[in-house]
Amino acid sequence: MTPNGNDDLGVEVTKQRLTLGRRAEKICRRRLWWAGWKILDSNWHTSFGEIDLIAIERRTLVFVEVKSAGPGWPERPGPERPVMAVDPAKQSRLTRLAEAWLATEGSSGRVPSKVQDVRFDVVGIVFGEDGSVAAWEHLRDAFRAEGS
Repeated sequence: MTPNGNDDLGVEVTKQRLTLGRRAEKICRRRLWWAGWKILDSNWHTSFGEIDLIAIERRTLVFVEVKSAGPGWPERPGPERPVMAVDPAKQSRLTRLAEAWLATEGSSGRVPSKVQDVRFDVVGIVFGEDGSVAAWEHLRDAFRAEGS
């Protein structure tokens, strides 16, 4: 409880999670870039959500969802691994977001003609007590778009 009587703990936890998530996205973006991926967009959003990363790996357009966990994982309630937090509802939302991105940005010439496939990857990053990356998990082709 704060001195003014408000319980700001929930707001503080949300800020910490957002900071951790943005840090994980930055680390993921850097690792993928070093691996030779071309990063087209990061944190692209509409009124109904956000795509963390949009990149090209060879001839594949990849929509990447980054999930993170801080110290104390996996003792806390929730999925066993961060990548498991992308449930069917989140997959459906990401599919709609990818369609929206393709309809707007894809038609503007940002996607090279060499692209032959589209996929959805999920990256999970766990941070240790010291803030270092304790675990990295990259699920390539983690799910298929609805109707594919």
